[in-house]
Amino acid sequence: MRVLLSLLILCLTAPPALAASKTPKTAPPLPRSAPSVEAHPVFEPDGRFGFCLIAHTYDDGRKMTFAQSPENQLNLGITIPEGHFEIGARYDITLTLDSQEGRKNRAQAIDDSTLLLQLGASPKFPKQLASSKTLSVGTATKAVAFALPAMKPLFDSLQTCLKENKGQKNETAAQNENALPETLKALLITAGFTDIVPMKMEGVPPEERPADYIWKTGDVLGGIRERKAPKGKSLSDLIGLYMSGLKDQCEGTFKVDIEREQKAGGLILRRASAVCAPQSKEKESTITVALLFYLTPKGGFTVFTHEGQNDAKTEALAARDKMGKAILALAKTHANEGR
Repeated sequence: MRVLLSLLILCLTAPPALAASKTPKTAPPLPRSAPSVEAHPVFEPDGRFGFCLIAHTYDDGRKMTFAQSPENQLNLGITIPEGHFEIGARYDITLTLDSQEGRKNRAQAIDDSTLLLQLGASPKFPKQLASSKTLSVGTATKAVAFALPAMKPLFDSLQTCLKENKGQKNETAAQNENALPETLKALLITAGFTDIVPMKMEGVPPEERPADYIWKTGDVLGGIRERKAPKGKSLSDLIGLYMSGLKDQCEGTFKVDIEREQKAGGLILRRASAVCAPQSKEKESTITVALLFYLTPKGGFTVFTHEGQNDAKTEALAARDKMGKAILALAKTHANEGR
């Protein structure tokens, strides 16, 4: 996971990019209502308790997510559909409660529609939130307003969650890290996958595994394989070798489609698909493998696969394209920040 991890971390920790989001100049606050869910705990990869999380979703898809740590550090996630944020970039914004003086914050875009604001551990701000009716985020010329739900029950739920899970350890979380690392899950979430189910491969010898890690999303099986590219081998050479291996596994008709190269920040990426149609359609399914290949400037070679049967072909191709878009955006952001 080193190549993938370095790309993700470099983009998310790069110097600020001072850009404005493409949100409307003004937006009326949404209806005020009570939170409909309770806070739930989130555990670290090693199983240790990390923080508590609670979200409030509005009818138009906007969402506010509050996360609080045992040290009372408070983070706020603001989701604005079609916000057109640049993944990994940072935005200088102002957060305003009612008509009070706004507080400046440097928010980070964790995907193209969500900003993360780190609000610190001050006890004053939660109290101010609890007594406010409207929260607005934006610049001097562009702002989006949210009608706040009843905030006291929300913070009470967070505190209850923190007390109940203090010092706890979740062994399942530690086991799931072996099935799907947090860094990979973060990338999948950034790409827009929300229903990831890790698949374990303890009983499969490493040399026989179809990928380093596999997961299920919808009706599609996803996977990733990362290797150091052999010296002198181009991306086209590596794709050819990979496709040859897939062809050997197909006992029916094998068809391949490989798209043109796309480049961003020194990264070279190509989308492809491989379809294996059985000789007898009555007995077996047609399998589509949607593939994403990319080569980093340091020679890291990565293959993302999304495999579906019969009617899941469209879903597999869409999953590939979502991942490709996220990888290119991260690579572009890293390149721009490094100038």
